[in-house]
Amino acid sequence: MYSLVALVSVLASATFLHAFVFGRRRYLPAFILSLALGLYSHNWVLFLGLALGVVMLAVAAVAEDRRRVLLDGVLAFGAVALAYAPWVPTLLYQMEHSGAPFLQRPTLLLVRSDLIALIGTPEAAAVLALGLALGLAVLLPWPWPRPAPPGATAVVATAAIVGLTVGGMARLPSGRGVDLPLPRRGRRSFADPARRRAGPGGRTATAALAVYAVLAAPVGVKGVPDAKSNVRDIAEQAAPQLQPGDLVIASFARVPVLTHYLPAGLRYAETMGLVAGGVVSDQRDAVERLRELVPEETLPPLLDALPRGGHALVVCPPPETLLEDDTEFVTLISERCEDALNLVRADQRFRLDLQVEPRPEVSENTPEDGYLFTKVAP
Repeated sequence: MYSLVALVSVLASATFLHAFVFGRRRYLPAFILSLALGLYSHNWVLFLGLALGVVMLAVAAVAEDRRRVLLDGVLAFGAVALAYAPWVPTLLYQMEHSGAPFLQRPTLLLVRSDLIALIGTPEAAAVLALGLALGLAVLLPWPWPRPAPPGATAVVATAAIVGLTVGGMARLPSGRGVDLPLPRRGRRSFADPARRRAGPGGRTATAALAVYAVLAAPVGVKGVPDAKSNVRDIAEQAAPQLQPGDLVIASFARVPVLTHYLPAGLRYAETMGLVAGGVVSDQRDAVERLRELVPEETLPPLLDALPRGGHALVVCPPPETLLEDDTEFVTLISERCEDALNLVRADQRFRLDLQVEPRPEVSENTPEDGYLFTKVAP
Protein backbone atom coordinates (compact mmCIF):
# COMPACT_ATOMS: atom_id res chain seq x y z
CA MET A 1 0.00 0.00 0.00
CA TYR A 2 2.90 2.37 0.60
CA SER A 3 4.03 2.16 -3.03
CA LEU A 4 0.44 2.77 -4.09
CA VAL A 5 0.24 5.80 -1.80
CA ALA A 6 3.41 7.22 -3.34
CA LEU A 7 2.05 6.70 -6.86
CA VAL A 8 -1.38 8.24 -6.32
CA SER A 9 0.13 11.11 -4.31
CA VAL A 10 2.40 12.02 -7.22
CA LEU A 11 -0.57 11.81 -9.61
CA ALA A 12 -2.76 13.91 -7.30
CA SER A 13 -0.04 16.55 -6.92
CA ALA A 14 0.67 16.69 -10.66
CA THR A 15 -2.99 16.96 -11.67
CA PHE A 16 -3.51 19.59 -8.96
CA LEU A 17 -0.74 21.70 -10.49
CA HIS A 18 -2.28 21.41 -13.94
CA ALA A 19 -5.80 22.14 -12.74
CA PHE A 20 -5.18 24.99 -10.29
CA VAL A 21 -1.72 26.47 -10.87
CA PHE A 22 -1.63 26.22 -14.67
CA GLY A 23 -5.40 26.64 -15.04
CA ARG A 24 -6.03 23.57 -17.20
CA ARG A 25 -9.53 22.66 -16.05
CA ARG A 26 -9.59 19.45 -18.09
CA TYR A 27 -7.33 17.96 -15.41
CA LEU A 28 -9.95 18.36 -12.67
CA PRO A 29 -11.49 14.87 -13.17
CA ALA A 30 -8.04 13.27 -13.02
CA PHE A 31 -7.27 15.18 -9.81
CA ILE A 32 -10.55 14.11 -8.22
CA LEU A 33 -9.98 10.47 -9.17
CA SER A 34 -6.35 10.32 -8.05
CA LEU A 35 -6.98 12.01 -4.68
CA ALA A 36 -10.01 9.81 -4.00
CA LEU A 37 -7.99 6.69 -4.82
CA GLY A 38 -5.26 7.94 -2.50
CA LEU A 39 -7.70 8.39 0.36
CA TYR A 40 -8.87 4.82 -0.07
CA SER A 41 -5.25 3.62 -0.15
CA HIS A 42 -4.14 5.04 3.20
CA ASN A 43 -5.36 7.50 5.81
CA TRP A 44 -2.14 9.50 5.45
CA VAL A 45 -3.47 10.93 2.19
CA LEU A 46 -5.94 12.94 4.28
CA PHE A 47 -2.98 15.17 5.18
CA LEU A 48 -2.09 15.57 1.51
CA GLY A 49 -5.68 16.52 0.69
CA LEU A 50 -5.73 19.07 3.50
CA ALA A 51 -2.42 20.54 2.34
CA LEU A 52 -3.60 20.82 -1.27
CA GLY A 53 -6.79 22.51 -0.05
CA VAL A 54 -4.72 25.11 1.81
CA VAL A 55 -2.54 25.68 -1.24
CA MET A 56 -5.63 26.02 -3.45
CA LEU A 57 -6.85 28.87 -1.23
CA ALA A 58 -3.44 30.53 -1.45
CA VAL A 59 -3.46 30.23 -5.25
CA ALA A 60 -6.97 31.70 -5.36
CA ALA A 61 -5.86 34.64 -3.22
CA VAL A 62 -3.35 35.79 -5.85
CA ALA A 63 -5.39 34.88 -8.95
CA GLU A 64 -7.13 37.48 -11.09
CA ASP A 65 -10.06 35.13 -11.66
CA ARG A 66 -10.41 34.27 -8.00
CA ARG A 67 -14.02 33.18 -8.33
CA ARG A 68 -13.17 30.60 -10.95
CA VAL A 69 -10.36 29.08 -8.88
CA LEU A 70 -12.56 28.90 -5.79
CA LEU A 71 -15.42 27.37 -7.78
CA ASP A 72 -13.09 24.72 -9.22
CA GLY A 73 -11.79 24.04 -5.73
CA VAL A 74 -15.25 23.65 -4.22
CA LEU A 75 -16.32 21.33 -7.02
CA ALA A 76 -13.14 19.22 -6.94
CA PHE A 77 -12.73 18.85 -3.20
CA GLY A 78 -16.49 18.47 -2.77
CA ALA A 79 -16.48 15.58 -5.26
CA VAL A 80 -13.56 13.96 -3.42
CA ALA A 81 -15.38 14.33 -0.09
CA LEU A 82 -18.51 12.77 -1.59
CA ALA A 83 -16.50 9.84 -2.97
CA TYR A 84 -14.80 9.32 0.41
CA ALA A 85 -17.98 9.63 2.51
CA PRO A 86 -18.76 5.87 2.57
CA TRP A 87 -15.40 5.25 4.25
CA VAL A 88 -15.83 7.83 7.02
CA PRO A 89 -17.51 5.40 9.49
CA THR A 90 -14.57 3.00 9.00
CA LEU A 91 -12.12 5.86 9.55
CA LEU A 92 -13.82 6.77 12.82
CA TYR A 93 -13.69 3.12 13.90
CA GLN A 94 -9.99 2.96 13.04
CA MET A 95 -9.29 6.06 15.09
CA GLU A 96 -11.13 4.55 18.05
CA HIS A 97 -9.47 1.13 17.70
CA SER A 98 -6.03 1.94 16.35
CA GLY A 99 -4.39 -0.74 14.24
CA ALA A 100 -1.04 1.04 14.40
CA PRO A 101 -0.17 1.33 18.10
CA PHE A 102 3.53 1.30 17.25
CA LEU A 103 3.47 4.80 15.75
CA GLN A 104 5.42 7.55 17.45
CA ARG A 105 4.71 11.24 17.12
CA PRO A 106 7.46 12.32 14.70
CA THR A 107 10.16 14.81 15.59
CA LEU A 108 12.62 16.54 13.27
CA LEU A 109 15.39 14.34 14.65
CA LEU A 110 13.37 11.19 13.98
CA VAL A 111 12.54 12.35 10.45
CA ARG A 112 16.20 12.96 9.74
CA SER A 113 17.19 9.56 11.13
CA ASP A 114 14.51 7.79 9.09
CA LEU A 115 15.57 9.56 5.90
CA ILE A 116 19.20 8.59 6.44
CA ALA A 117 18.16 4.99 7.14
CA LEU A 118 16.02 4.99 3.99
CA ILE A 119 18.89 6.22 1.82
CA GLY A 120 21.42 3.91 3.44
CA THR A 121 24.13 5.80 5.31
CA PRO A 122 24.91 9.38 6.39
CA GLU A 123 27.52 9.55 3.61
CA ALA A 124 24.98 8.59 0.97
CA ALA A 125 22.53 11.14 2.39
CA ALA A 126 25.21 13.86 2.19
CA VAL A 127 25.96 13.00 -1.45
CA LEU A 128 22.24 13.10 -2.28
CA ALA A 129 21.84 16.45 -0.51
CA LEU A 130 24.73 17.93 -2.46
CA GLY A 131 23.27 16.62 -5.71
CA LEU A 132 19.87 18.10 -4.92
CA ALA A 133 21.43 21.45 -4.02
CA LEU A 134 23.36 21.49 -7.29
CA GLY A 135 20.24 20.58 -9.25
CA LEU A 136 18.19 23.32 -7.61
CA ALA A 137 20.96 25.84 -8.26
CA VAL A 138 20.75 24.97 -11.95
CA LEU A 139 16.98 24.82 -12.24
CA LEU A 140 16.16 27.95 -10.23
CA PRO A 141 17.76 31.01 -11.87
CA TRP A 142 18.99 33.87 -9.74
CA PRO A 143 17.94 36.60 -9.36
CA TRP A 144 14.34 35.43 -9.45
CA PRO A 145 11.94 37.51 -11.55
CA ARG A 146 9.69 39.83 -9.62
CA PRO A 147 6.83 39.50 -8.99
CA ALA A 148 7.29 35.72 -8.73
CA PRO A 149 4.41 33.41 -9.71
CA PRO A 150 3.18 30.65 -7.41
CA GLY A 151 5.08 28.12 -9.52
CA ALA A 152 5.01 24.36 -9.40
CA THR A 153 8.05 24.04 -7.14
CA ALA A 154 6.67 26.44 -4.54
CA VAL A 155 3.23 24.84 -4.60
CA VAL A 156 4.55 21.30 -4.17
CA ALA A 157 6.95 22.38 -1.41
CA THR A 158 4.18 24.20 0.45
CA ALA A 159 1.83 21.23 0.16
CA ALA A 160 4.53 18.89 1.45
CA ILE A 161 5.38 21.13 4.43
CA VAL A 162 1.73 21.65 5.39
CA GLY A 163 0.92 17.96 5.02
CA LEU A 164 3.91 16.79 7.06
CA THR A 165 3.31 19.39 9.76
CA VAL A 166 -0.36 18.54 10.19
CA GLY A 167 0.39 14.83 9.98
CA GLY A 168 3.05 15.18 12.66
CA MET A 169 0.68 16.95 15.04
CA ALA A 170 -2.26 14.64 14.34
CA ARG A 171 -2.57 10.98 15.21
CA LEU A 172 -4.44 8.63 12.85
CA PRO A 173 -4.64 4.83 12.80
CA SER A 174 -1.21 3.82 11.26
CA GLY A 175 -4.76 28.17 -16.80
CA ARG A 176 -2.57 28.66 -15.58
CA GLY A 177 -6.37 29.52 -14.72
CA VAL A 178 -4.53 31.73 -12.36
CA ASP A 179 -4.19 34.60 -14.79
CA LEU A 180 -1.43 36.54 -13.08
CA PRO A 181 -0.31 39.95 -14.36
CA LEU A 182 3.28 38.92 -14.96
CA PRO A 183 5.79 39.70 -17.68
CA ARG A 184 6.05 36.86 -20.21
CA ARG A 185 9.48 35.82 -19.02
CA GLY A 186 8.01 35.17 -15.57
CA ARG A 187 5.28 32.91 -16.94
CA ARG A 188 7.41 30.15 -18.39
CA SER A 189 7.27 26.81 -16.62
CA PHE A 190 9.93 24.10 -16.39
CA ALA A 191 8.12 22.38 -19.26
CA ASP A 192 8.78 25.32 -21.59
CA PRO A 193 10.97 24.10 -24.48
CA ALA A 194 12.98 27.30 -24.17
CA ARG A 195 14.25 26.12 -20.79
CA ARG A 196 15.33 22.76 -22.16
CA ARG A 197 17.83 24.08 -24.67
CA ALA A 198 21.34 22.81 -24.27
CA GLY A 199 23.57 25.05 -22.22
CA PRO A 200 25.96 25.17 -19.25
CA GLY A 201 23.09 24.64 -16.81
CA GLY A 202 21.79 21.56 -18.59
CA ARG A 203 25.25 20.05 -18.87
CA THR A 204 25.89 20.68 -15.17
CA ALA A 205 22.62 19.04 -14.19
CA THR A 206 23.33 16.05 -16.43
CA ALA A 207 26.82 15.67 -15.00
CA ALA A 208 25.49 15.88 -11.44
CA LEU A 209 22.90 13.21 -12.24
CA ALA A 210 25.58 10.93 -13.72
CA VAL A 211 27.84 11.33 -10.67
CA TYR A 212 24.98 10.60 -8.30
CA ALA A 213 23.95 7.52 -10.32
CA VAL A 214 27.46 6.10 -10.00
CA LEU A 215 27.68 6.84 -6.27
CA ALA A 216 24.21 5.50 -5.53
CA ALA A 217 24.50 2.30 -7.59
CA PRO A 218 24.56 -0.86 -5.44
CA VAL A 219 27.96 -1.93 -6.76
CA GLY A 220 29.94 -4.10 -4.38
CA VAL A 221 27.13 -4.24 -1.82
CA LYS A 222 27.11 -7.67 -0.22
CA GLY A 223 24.32 -9.39 1.60
CA VAL A 224 21.58 -6.78 1.17
CA PRO A 225 19.20 -8.89 -0.94
CA ASP A 226 19.48 -11.77 1.56
CA ALA A 227 19.13 -9.59 4.65
CA LYS A 228 15.68 -8.20 4.01
CA SER A 229 13.92 -10.40 6.56
CA ASN A 230 14.62 -10.69 10.27
CA VAL A 231 13.12 -14.21 10.47
CA ARG A 232 14.42 -15.87 7.30
CA ASP A 233 17.48 -17.39 8.99
CA ILE A 234 15.31 -18.80 11.76
CA ALA A 235 12.89 -20.33 9.27
CA GLU A 236 15.63 -21.87 7.11
CA GLN A 237 17.35 -23.56 10.05
CA ALA A 238 14.23 -24.68 11.90
CA ALA A 239 12.09 -25.76 8.92
CA PRO A 240 13.82 -29.15 8.32
CA GLN A 241 12.88 -30.27 11.84
CA LEU A 242 9.29 -29.02 11.80
CA GLN A 243 6.37 -31.27 10.88
CA PRO A 244 2.63 -30.72 10.38
CA GLY A 245 0.87 -29.94 13.63
CA ASP A 246 3.90 -28.35 15.30
CA LEU A 247 3.38 -25.08 17.15
CA VAL A 248 5.01 -21.76 16.32
CA ILE A 249 4.82 -19.07 19.02
CA ALA A 250 5.82 -15.61 17.84
CA SER A 251 5.82 -12.10 19.15
CA PHE A 252 2.88 -9.93 18.25
CA ALA A 253 2.36 -9.31 14.50
CA ARG A 254 5.21 -11.63 13.42
CA VAL A 255 3.04 -14.60 12.45
CA PRO A 256 2.19 -13.54 8.86
CA VAL A 257 5.84 -13.19 7.81
CA LEU A 258 6.70 -16.52 9.44
CA THR A 259 3.99 -18.28 7.43
CA HIS A 260 5.73 -16.97 4.31
CA TYR A 261 8.98 -18.78 5.13
CA LEU A 262 7.90 -21.83 7.13
CA PRO A 263 6.34 -25.02 5.67
CA ALA A 264 2.60 -25.56 5.51
CA GLY A 265 0.58 -27.41 8.13
CA LEU A 266 1.90 -25.65 11.23
CA ARG A 267 -0.17 -24.03 13.97
CA TYR A 268 0.62 -20.45 14.90
CA ALA A 269 0.09 -18.56 18.12
CA GLU A 270 0.92 -15.15 19.49
CA THR A 271 1.34 -14.55 23.18
CA MET A 272 -2.40 -13.77 23.24
CA GLY A 273 -3.42 -17.14 21.87
CA LEU A 274 -3.89 -19.12 18.66
CA VAL A 275 -3.90 -17.20 15.36
CA ALA A 276 -6.43 -18.66 12.96
CA GLY A 277 -5.01 -19.13 9.48
CA GLY A 278 -1.75 -17.42 10.38
CA VAL A 279 -1.91 -14.83 7.60
CA VAL A 280 -3.59 -11.94 9.44
CA SER A 281 -2.47 -10.17 12.58
CA ASP A 282 -5.24 -8.33 14.40
CA GLN A 283 -3.65 -5.21 15.87
CA ARG A 284 -6.84 -3.47 16.96
CA ASP A 285 -6.66 -2.26 20.57
CA ALA A 286 -3.35 -4.11 20.77
CA VAL A 287 -1.94 -2.23 23.77
CA GLU A 288 -5.01 -2.93 25.91
CA ARG A 289 -5.04 -6.60 24.89
CA LEU A 290 -1.33 -7.03 25.58
CA ARG A 291 -1.81 -5.52 29.03
CA GLU A 292 -4.67 -7.85 29.92
CA LEU A 293 -3.67 -11.18 28.34
CA VAL A 294 -0.55 -12.97 29.53
CA PRO A 295 1.10 -16.12 28.14
CA GLU A 296 0.61 -18.02 31.40
CA GLU A 297 -3.14 -18.00 30.67
CA THR A 298 -3.23 -18.49 26.90
CA LEU A 299 -0.34 -20.80 25.96
CA PRO A 300 -0.47 -23.80 28.36
CA PRO A 301 -3.49 -25.40 26.59
CA LEU A 302 -1.62 -25.19 23.27
CA LEU A 303 1.52 -26.74 24.76
CA ASP A 304 -0.55 -29.50 26.38
CA ALA A 305 -2.11 -30.35 23.02
CA LEU A 306 1.27 -31.05 21.42
CA PRO A 307 2.01 -34.80 21.19
CA ARG A 308 5.23 -36.32 22.41
CA GLY A 309 7.92 -35.67 19.78
CA GLY A 310 6.15 -32.51 18.63
CA HIS A 311 7.98 -29.21 18.34
CA ALA A 312 7.41 -25.69 19.59
CA LEU A 313 9.29 -22.92 17.79
CA VAL A 314 9.42 -19.69 19.80
CA VAL A 315 10.45 -16.53 17.92
CA CYS A 316 11.12 -13.43 20.01
CA PRO A 317 13.03 -10.14 19.77
CA PRO A 318 16.05 -10.05 22.11
CA PRO A 319 15.31 -7.95 25.22
CA GLU A 320 18.52 -5.97 24.68
CA THR A 321 17.06 -4.43 21.52
CA LEU A 322 14.56 -2.40 23.56
CA LEU A 323 15.22 1.33 23.60
CA GLU A 324 14.27 3.86 26.23
CA ASP A 325 12.09 5.80 23.80
CA ASP A 326 10.20 2.75 22.51
CA THR A 327 6.44 2.97 22.72
CA GLU A 328 4.51 0.98 25.31
CA PHE A 329 3.32 -1.28 22.48
CA VAL A 330 6.88 -2.26 21.50
CA THR A 331 7.86 -2.78 25.12
CA LEU A 332 4.85 -4.99 25.80
CA ILE A 333 5.56 -7.09 22.71
CA SER A 334 9.07 -7.84 23.92
CA GLU A 335 8.05 -8.48 27.52
CA ARG A 336 5.15 -10.78 26.63
CA CYS A 337 7.28 -12.80 24.21
CA GLU A 338 10.01 -13.14 26.82
CA ASP A 339 7.34 -14.43 29.23
CA ALA A 340 6.26 -17.00 26.65
CA LEU A 341 9.85 -18.14 26.08
CA ASN A 342 10.45 -18.51 29.82
CA LEU A 343 7.19 -20.44 30.12
CA VAL A 344 8.35 -23.07 27.59
CA ARG A 345 11.86 -23.15 29.05
CA ALA A 346 10.48 -23.86 32.50
CA ASP A 347 8.25 -26.67 31.24
CA GLN A 348 10.07 -29.94 32.04
CA ARG A 349 8.32 -31.65 29.14
CA PHE A 350 10.26 -29.59 26.59
CA ARG A 351 13.92 -29.75 25.58
CA LEU A 352 15.74 -26.96 23.75
CA ASP A 353 17.24 -28.45 20.58
CA LEU A 354 18.16 -25.40 18.52
CA GLN A 355 18.80 -21.70 19.08
CA VAL A 356 19.06 -19.42 16.05
CA GLU A 357 20.36 -15.85 16.24
CA PRO A 358 20.15 -13.34 13.37
CA ARG A 359 23.13 -12.71 11.15
CA PRO A 360 25.20 -9.60 11.94
CA GLU A 361 23.99 -7.73 8.85
CA VAL A 362 20.38 -7.79 10.09
CA SER A 363 21.17 -7.22 13.76
CA GLU A 364 19.99 -3.59 13.56
CA ASN A 365 16.75 -4.40 11.71
CA THR A 366 14.45 -5.48 14.56
CA PRO A 367 16.21 -8.85 14.95
CA GLU A 368 14.44 -11.96 16.14
CA ASP A 369 15.88 -14.99 17.92
CA GLY A 370 14.45 -18.46 17.38
CA TYR A 371 14.26 -21.31 19.91
CA LEU A 372 13.19 -24.78 18.78
CA PHE A 373 11.90 -27.06 21.57
CA THR A 374 10.97 -30.73 21.36
CA LYS A 375 8.32 -32.22 23.62
CA VAL A 376 9.99 -35.23 25.26
CA ALA A 377 7.28 -36.13 27.76
CA PRO A 378 3.47 -36.23 27.51
